[in-house]
Amino acid sequence: MINDIKDAFGHYFMDIYKERDVYGLVIERDDGYIDVDTYDYFAGYQFWPKRQKKIIKYIKGKVLDIGCGPGSHLLELKDRNYDVAGIDTSQLSVQICKKRGLKNIYPVALNSLDSKIGIFDTFLMLGNNFGLMKNEKKAREYLKKLSKVSNPEAVIIAETMDPYKTTNKFHKRYHKKNRENGRLAGQLRVRARYKIYKTNWMEYLLVSKGEMKKIIKNTDWKIDRFINSIVGPGYIAVLKKKK
Repeated sequence: MINDIKDAFGHYFMDIYKERDVYGLVIERDDGYIDVDTYDYFAGYQFWPKRQKKIIKYIKGKVLDIGCGPGSHLLELKDRNYDVAGIDTSQLSVQICKKRGLKNIYPVALNSLDSKIGIFDTFLMLGNNFGLMKNEKKAREYLKKLSKVSNPEAVIIAETMDPYKTTNKFHKRYHKKNRENGRLAGQLRVRARYKIYKTNWMEYLLVSKGEMKKIIKNTDWKIDRFINSIVGPGYIAVLKKKK
């Protein structure tokens, strides 16, 4: 769980939830590049991107949303009678989820996940939350961890975007520098800022399909399918546990 002054996401979500004046959530990269986060974290199913709607048929059993935010994906699944749980490092996000009727929500980071929270059949990492894997090495460690807290036929449904599909010269420059320093092009170092609140600097990973295949090689997981965005670089990977 993070300190209140560092809970930029949580304060942003709480202002939306309580219908206060809301200012933009800013994502700052360590090269100075800034962007405003326009993702709708409270969107109901009818407003989900088409690629996210397509994942419903691959969800099964007990579901864990990793980085659940204010719980919008879990609410939809709860309404469909799935057994749902979520983890998030934001205490305010956990509070919002509970206020919205979700029970099994825990202020836990991915690296602290263990079987005390449960054994799961589906892991959700939507909204580009494959980025929480941080880097290539950590991703393999976390995939191993997920294997330990999952049933034999479990799936991971992970959303990301291909960093190479950009025309932005500042992104291209950043990717080039990363490769020169032995990192994946989409291995970002970012922080979120909202009003007076700002998160710690954190690693955040964007990968191409080829890079994802490389990352999961020699893990307990395999690619089942990719679900592409109609436009743009985003896509969702459905990973199945190897038998």
